[in-house]
Amino acid sequence: MNNKFIIFYRRNYSIVTKLNTFLILIINVFNQTKMSNIRVVYGSSLMRWLNLDGLVLYPFILISTSQEDTLPSTLKHEVTHVRQIERDGVCNFYCNYCIYICKDCYANNKYEQEAYSTESTALNQSDLDLLNLPTTFPKTDKAFRKQKKRVDSITR
Repeated sequence: MNNKFIIFYRRNYSIVTKLNTFLILIINVFNQTKMSNIRVVYGSSLMRWLNLDGLVLYPFILISTSQEDTLPSTLKHEVTHVRQIERDGVCNFYCNYCIYICKDCYANNKYEQEAYSTESTALNQSDLDLLNLPTTFPKTDKAFRKQKKRVDSITR
């Protein structure tokens, strides 16, 4: 069995080295990505197709709605996941996230519980900076609905 692996490796040396180089490149991208490099993609077709409000595929945050229609609580939830990734590391976060999902289901996932617990808190300046949003962006769902109602009444 060991000889078969050596023969496979020698025959496919080019493929193996390219794969190894690719993996090293991916690891370096993850290691060099800082929170300031987060990109938010609004109106994501993938999110609408999956019927999700949002998803973090680090360093991207995919949101199903347009920026004008996205609730601050949804953004706060996804920002919490970004901070979890920064805290725990990309590989640890996604591996543990999958383990929690398989073991405990979505609702009992430690990461999701933490993210849900932050949804009711207002967006702060560091959240707005991370998401590249103006300081005038509503920081709570209540303020968002109030602003939306005002804009809708003006446009009618």
